[in-house]
Amino acid sequence: MTGLFLILSVVVTLACHFWFKPPTLLASGGLGIGSLLAVFLACQAAMYVSTSSTEILNGQVTGKEQNTVSCSHSYQCNCRTVTTGSGQNQTTTTVCDTCYEHSHDYDWDVYTTVGTFTIDRVDRQGVDEPQRWSIVRNGDPVSTTHTYTNWIKPAGSSLFNVSHIDLTQYKDKLPKYPGRIYDYYKIDRIVSDYKIPNIDSYEHYLSEQLETLGPKRQANMIFVITKNLNPTYADAVYASWNGAEKNDIVVFLGVAQNGEIKWASVKAWSKFDIFQVTLRDALLDLKTFDMKKVIDTSVSISYSKFERKPMKEFEYLSNEVQTITPVAGVIIAIFMLVINIGGMIIIIRQLENNGSYRYRY
Repeated sequence: MTGLFLILSVVVTLACHFWFKPPTLLASGGLGIGSLLAVFLACQAAMYVSTSSTEILNGQVTGKEQNTVSCSHSYQCNCRTVTTGSGQNQTTTTVCDTCYEHSHDYDWDVYTTVGTFTIDRVDRQGVDEPQRWSIVRNGDPVSTTHTYTNWIKPAGSSLFNVSHIDLTQYKDKLPKYPGRIYDYYKIDRIVSDYKIPNIDSYEHYLSEQLETLGPKRQANMIFVITKNLNPTYADAVYASWNGAEKNDIVVFLGVAQNGEIKWASVKAWSKFDIFQVTLRDALLDLKTFDMKKVIDTSVSISYSKFERKPMKEFEYLSNEVQTITPVAGVIIAIFMLVINIGGMIIIIRQLENNGSYRYRY
């Protein structure tokens, strides 16, 4: 696709050259090179957007510290008037120094196995200890986002074909992917339209389990608990998430009003299908829904059976899928026309202003 746009860029540049007829090939050549470079970068950006995904990495707090840093609050000071040159070439300007409100500031940093988080200051310099920093303890669960190239994403519609499912029955019932980080490093992973008492405590419990499961198995875990008793609901949700992220273990449970587990489904990019089958059967064996038992069962089997499939195994899709969307293609085409036609007009007007060229039309 990038090659096609580069060819079109050359064609448009030649068309502009023969239409506007600049006095030399140098103007058109320079414009053509600039257009090729701009179009190439635009195509690379479009491909990056279409294949870029964000996974959740899990870990724990390892320490915290108040750090002295350079002051970030500058202002202009000691301003004075400076005159340079003489006669008609004399110019007068105002020159100022840069001063700082403090000799230093303080950052309140939290160190974790997945990176460093800086807690917001409660005063301008950071002298007062933030309450949010005070409550941090070693071993607290943390999560963060990590961007990677996802070759499955642009091919999602073909890899997760749901043509056999009547999606109209799930209209407005497909939840959004739970990937929002809040309060620096917290995330909710339990999606449910089924009433789960004390769900916040289970969210925290799950995060604690992922402190070690996450790094050990390169895994994140999501639970979708639903009152919908049709197992195709799991396929519809998973397809709407484009297969979720490469390290996700997504557990679906259909639970009746009386708490009976009617169906279970496990979706994950695991090297071995036995993992999904083993976990699904173990969850069905619970028979009655209990969120803690569901988490414990899922974590235990994930420790022993889950092995993430590397995204490298899907690089072949880079040659088989459309990585530049139609909308991006239209934008790139307009961008190409603007650069070539607009650039040629600017060049010719500049030549006219210099008196070295007069446009023929």
